[in-house]
Amino acid sequence: MPYYEAIKAEAKYVADLGSTATEDQLRGFYLGVLSEWFPPSEGYVVDRRVLNGAHKPGRKSFFVRYAGNFRDPLLIVELKRPAKWNDAGKQEVLNCLTKSIQTQFD
Repeated sequence: MPYYEAIKAEAKYVADLGSTATEDQLRGFYLGVLSEWFPPSEGYVVDRRVLNGAHKPGRKSFFVRYAGNFRDPLLIVELKRPAKWNDAGKQEVLNCLTKSIQTQFD
């Protein structure tokens, strides 16, 4: 499915920012893409949240969930700046996720 023109415009904006982009500058693009993949017409809600976990306070994330009484997230997307889109950044994300999952299930 092709993306709406507004999402394509946001993608160009993000690409033009380059590796200096911050997570705050990526929010519009991520919100547009997630809302297209998980549309409200099919019962989904995309929430923005700031996570205040012990190991990394203030992480900006999106939670995809079903509307109504279903509050459990189906998908959690944590925003990462382009400077983290390399092997070292991926390893950092993997380490953070592993620690978070182990903490939740200990």
